[in-house]
Amino acid sequence: MPHVFAVNTLAPYILTALIHKPKRLVYLSSGLHQSGDASLKDLTWEQRPWRGQQAYSDTKLHDVLLAFAMARRWPAVLSNALEPGWVATKMGGSGATDNLDAGHRTQVWLAVSDDPAAMVTGEYFSM
Repeated sequence: MPHVFAVNTLAPYILTALIHKPKRLVYLSSGLHQSGDASLKDLTWEQRPWRGQQAYSDTKLHDVLLAFAMARRWPAVLSNALEPGWVATKMGGSGATDNLDAGHRTQVWLAVSDDPAAMVTGEYFSM
């Protein structure tokens, strides 16, 4: 199951490296990033036993770190990470407690709003 690294870590990194500097970058993370492992050992889980939730947590931590690194590297670009909430999707499951309709609102606000609270960089937002 190493594809979680390719999708959640490698793809955002490569896309960021390939684009011209935008005005804003918004990286989607998860509250699970808090239990992510920042170690760079065995990123694709080839040597250690597969633990899906831990692998996901690790990659979501990578997304936060990428957002913060881009905020430092490109100071004129607003680069932030956000947690869209725990919503009832195939991944979130039926027990999710956050509002599905509201799940995208913080992302859109952060991407386009002129609200001073959205005109920051190197921050982490949660729904």
